Amino acid sequence: MQKKEFLEHGFQNSNLRRISSESGVSTGSIYTRFGDKAGLFSAVVKPAADGLMELYLESITAARESGDPAEATSQGNEGTELVLKYIYETLTFSSLSSATRQERSMSIILTSLLR
Repeated sequence: MQKKEFLEHGFQNSNLRRISSESGVSTGSIYTRFGDKAGLFSAVVKPAADGLMELYLESITAARESGDPAEATSQGNEGTELVLKYIYETLTFSSLSSATRQERSMSIILTSLLR
């Protein structure tokens, strides 16, 4: 439910009352467990963000351990490509038309991480 809310409304327009209503828990329970909307958002996004970071760090490690500058560059580029491929394959641009540039960027990142 929280993913759906953040995907459909973006962080700024997401509403904890809607999340609590759709998930069958009280708003107070959400505040108790996560502190606030940002805490809930972090809990939802963290696993995907950690996965992306792991993917990228693996390529950095491979580049560092290669010992060959050309191979290191190739490994670094491959890691970047893998991260970008993941993001681009999972993008949806719904509800971004009236957002500011910063909000659009955050929504794009959010959408890619929640897919």
